[in-house]
Amino acid sequence: MKKRMTGLAILGLVLGLARHTSAETLPRLMALADSLSNVENSDSSIAVRLKALEMARRQYGTADSTVAEILELIAVEHYYISQFSESETYYARALKIREAVHGPNHPRTARCLTRLGVIQDELTKYDQAVASFERAIAIADANSATDPSELAFCLDNLAAAYRHTGDFERAANAAERAVSLTAREETEILLFDLAEESEGSREA
Repeated sequence: MKKRMTGLAILGLVLGLARHTSAETLPRLMALADSLSNVENSDSSIAVRLKALEMARRQYGTADSTVAEILELIAVEHYYISQFSESETYYARALKIREAVHGPNHPRTARCLTRLGVIQDELTKYDQAVASFERAIAIADANSATDPSELAFCLDNLAAAYRHTGDFERAANAAERAVSLTAREETEILLFDLAEESEGSREA
């Protein structure tokens, strides 16, 4: 059985890493935070990510995609331990940076909007959640590089938010579109696999 790191041991390790400002220090802090998250030690993971956030701001400034990514990861950790208000705060901060760095209509902005909407739905802020999901979908629909699975995820959550507001007709429409996207993606994967198998047979 692996021995779980204590809070003091983690703090000592973080402070030791933080004394160094090499290019490798920030990735090491993030790797440590990932390891802590993997063993469901979100409190310690958050503490490490906050130290990484401080370091990233010093290295890159406050409006940088790396800073936004760390803010999103902190939001995820708060979500894992049902601290939804804190999660919302960090996602909202990340969204501002995504909009500034990537633009208001970029897929990364849409992804952040979707995650923010999930948290708003958890907080029973259903109208705000609907607005976040609808904006994310509008961005996705206008972008040829949109990931269908990401769009389907957003549509599923929009359907849930619509149901929470009592708008069952729109909920059904959103859910139907999500199913259609998922089915189409699965069909495309199947066709691709069949094409590869056929190519392999011809080469043999």
